[in-house]
Amino acid sequence: MEILIAIVLFGALFALFATQNITPVIVQLAQYSFALPLYLVVIISLFIGLFMSMILSIIQDFSTSLTIWGKENNIKKAEGKIQDLTQYIHKLEVENASLKTKVEERGKNYSAKTPSKSYI
Repeated sequence: MEILIAIVLFGALFALFATQNITPVIVQLAQYSFALPLYLVVIISLFIGLFMSMILSIIQDFSTSLTIWGKENNIKKAEGKIQDLTQYIHKLEVENASLKTKVEERGKNYSAKTPSKSYI
């Protein structure tokens, strides 16, 4: 309902503007010239400006989308690298644990084989 009221008010203001600005204006475009009422020149200029700003907004949105896509791609690559490194760390931890047990076993075997010298 509020939108309908806003549209009616906008239409009434436009009608008032149009009835007060009916003076013909000569518009030249290249080699062509047109005689248009002043309110049409203003409204057409307004719509051309709105169209140009819409085009610029679409270009900016597209650029932002490309930037976000690139950053998401970088995040996916980094997450994959993190996963690979985590697996590599786990592999190294397992290898480290097996090497520690081997060193402990060799230490026990070495101490069992060497006679203890007593100087008493």
